Amino acid sequence: GVQPMYYFALRTLVLLLFGVACSRTTRVEPPLINEKKNSMTCKILISRDSTPRGEPIPATVELKNTTKNVIKIAYGRHPFEHLIFVVKSADGQELSKFPYGNIFSPIKPGGADEILIVMPGETYSFTVDLLGNTDRRDWKTTGTYRITADFIYEAIHARSPHIEFRITK
Repeated sequence: GVQPMYYFALRTLVLLLFGVACSRTTRVEPPLINEKKNSMTCKILISRDSTPRGEPIPATVELKNTTKNVIKIAYGRHPFEHLIFVVKSADGQELSKFPYGNIFSPIKPGGADEILIVMPGETYSFTVDLLGNTDRRDWKTTGTYRITADFIYEAIHARSPHIEFRITK
């Protein structure tokens, strides 16, 4: 009587522990919605290549879905919350003060509740001010400046080719 019950309980416990251990080591996580770093491309388009010192530089940033999958990007106020400009002066000094996406602050209470859906091959674009994350007083010298845009969201990291523009008097 007692021994078979003891062996049954012990066997059940061992199988349960073995099953938990195996399930932890063989568990496969579902893939992320945006699983590839090269799933999007980023491009900066400017209408002119020079501007007087202190003037805004309007541009368009384009994000293109280069996959065969739908890409979903969660955001609170604007999809470009995830955009960063790296601005370098003519002498190579970085002038960026904060991520460009911070201009859409404050983040909505409760966080991201909107979804941008970018279909395969589709492009999402928006007009930006390339100097929007810099202090205009830092634009002291004339010369050629460089800007790169990075769009970073979950596993997406799309970097634009750098563009150059001239600051004139």
